Amino acid sequence: MPNYIGSVKVMIVAGNLNNQFGSAVNEIKVKQPLMLTTTLPRVLSPGETINLPITLFAEKGINNATVTIETNDLLVPQQNYL
Repeated sequence: MPNYIGSVKVMIVAGNLNNQFGSAVNEIKVKQPLMLTTTLPRVLSPGETINLPITLFAEKGINNATVTIETNDLLVPQQNYL
């Protein structure tokens, strides 16, 4: 699961020829030591200016991180904010 943050539910079902069945369900957290989430609008008009909100989640012990944004010719970053 590339680029996913959250949790997934895993379920297994088993059975045999004697009509015996069993199942188990478990929820597993999907995370990395340093995670980033961001949101962009689905539609942008030519000349429109937007802000790109970025949220960083870091485990204890991670004190510094460098975030870079790469765009193509259709999106042009205008300023750097901290």
